[in-house]
Amino acid sequence: MARRFGVDDKQTLALAVQVSNALRFSGRWEESLRLQIDNLERLRARFGEEDPVYLGCARVHGVGLRLLGRYADALRNDLELLPIFEREFRADHPHTLRIRSNVAVSLRCLGRFEEALRHDEETLAERLRIFGPVEHPTLSSEFGLSRDLRGLGRYEDSLDLIRKINNVLDRKDSPWNQFRLLVAIDFGVALRRAGFYEDAFAQGRKALGLHQSILGKEHRQTLQSATNLINDHRLHEDLAGAQRLGEETVLGLEKVAGVDHPNTLAACANLAIVLRVRNNPGGARRLDERAVEGLRSAVGDSHISTLIAMHNLASDLAALGEVREARRLGETVLEQSLALHGPGHPNTLAAMANLSLDRTADGDPDAARRLREEMLDGYRRSPLPDHPDARLAAQYGRVNLGIEPMND
Repeated sequence: MARRFGVDDKQTLALAVQVSNALRFSGRWEESLRLQIDNLERLRARFGEEDPVYLGCARVHGVGLRLLGRYADALRNDLELLPIFEREFRADHPHTLRIRSNVAVSLRCLGRFEEALRHDEETLAERLRIFGPVEHPTLSSEFGLSRDLRGLGRYEDSLDLIRKINNVLDRKDSPWNQFRLLVAIDFGVALRRAGFYEDAFAQGRKALGLHQSILGKEHRQTLQSATNLINDHRLHEDLAGAQRLGEETVLGLEKVAGVDHPNTLAACANLAIVLRVRNNPGGARRLDERAVEGLRSAVGDSHISTLIAMHNLASDLAALGEVREARRLGETVLEQSLALHGPGHPNTLAAMANLSLDRTADGDPDAARRLREEMLDGYRRSPLPDHPDARLAAQYGRVNLGIEPMND
């Protein structure tokens, strides 16, 4: 078509947009993004930013940026598009609502869960009005909402919502497309976060099996499912299986996403916990140091995933006998977790639990006791006072935190 009509013809460029989408779906993300950028420049120069083909290309450009872990760039792209879509269509047009939903995804990938929640709630209200309670756009907004709630530490609310979505899809006998597979992953994660480890393990294995049979073992979403399942194997006390899956998943993500992608680093951090539990704290430390450094570069010092990797690195240092360094890092994690999450978030309580142990080991029992009392009171006041982490902390155990991979 380019030879017949020219590279700047609108039909040629519209077809190029679809080619870039096909490249993205097939996992050729860098090629897809390069083609998107070229398309955007040509469409903007020839037809302007209000042209429907340009707007369609610009919308999926944000998706391409997120796939490569460029979450801040994706958010900037989507925020710039939102007022244009509101002006060219209208605020409640389905195209505009998709952009608003994309803004929420980018915010969530950046760990800005409160802001993502507001966008998802606004989008959900409009989609309920337009589409009703069981159509895909509405379920997609509820899905995003369940992730926001989980990021905010509202584990029971998140589980209730993802269970509802899963039940709707079951009743509709929806096809096992990428959305339904994502729901299968998140249902397992929500079960684990709420402390239902056996159910989470069963659901996680089911989700991974479906992904492998439908999307293939090397698909990025399959590897995200596997990244979560590492934690389920560990909590099921299948440490050999957890390590085997973790090593395979890290290698797979390094191949398809890159060594520095946030999701690759998430898999490294989850594997590191397994190594430490299997009495290899040195190997765990190397992986966690890689995860901390990479996540700091990719998403910043105060991102939820960075703080989790730092939290686990402190445990590696404690296991290696470097108690002063473990305490110093734990103090930083607690300070930043309080600023990011507040005192009642499960990650903050886990940071308190571990730091109280490290203060004791560092010869500061009074500070350790005060922090422990605050931590135990926090667990008692939490929505899940009998959560396995709460029981572990009460028994002077170290609390490990897994990282959820980020999705587009």
